[in-house]
Formats: sequence, structure tokens, C-alpha cells
Amino acid sequence: MIALSTRLVMTCSILNMSDQSFDSGKYYQNIFKALEYKDKLYGLPVNIGIDMIAADRTLLDNSQVQIDDSNWDWNDFVKTADPIGHQ
Repeated sequence: MIALSTRLVMTCSILNMSDQSFDSGKYYQNIFKALEYKDKLYGLPVNIGIDMIAADRTLLDNSQVQIDDSNWDWNDFVKTADPIGHQ
């Protein structure tokens, strides 16, 4: 990477260490690894989103859980997924 080897890009490590409110534990650690080059961090995630959720239709049918997707939020997802995941 030419920009990195010629120092056109600064690492984020210095910024992270100087900001006492920055808590790297609030991030998925694999995201940091993806933004590292030669063990130095060169970017921070702006956001993380889920593009899709796949479900096992047989498992859902067997659980007899009723899903009303016209009135669905993340709290409903967690309430539904937790018991099914423990079957």
C-alpha cells in the first residue's frame, strides 16, 4: 500500500489513545483487525448493519412461535430467538 508506506495516511492508534472516552471494547474486535495493516489501525467503523437474517423454517414451524411481521421490532426478535435457540 503506497499511501501507508509513504506516510500519506496516519494511523488511528494515536487518536484512540489520546481520547479517554474511546472504548474499543464497544466494537466488534474483528472489525479492528480488518482495518489494520502491519499491526496498526488505519480506520474506524462508522456503522455496522445487518443486511439479512436467515431462519430455519422447520425449526420455526416446530417451535409454534407466531411471528407478526407487520408489527415487529428488535425486542420481538430477541424474545423469539432466545427460546428457539435453546431448543
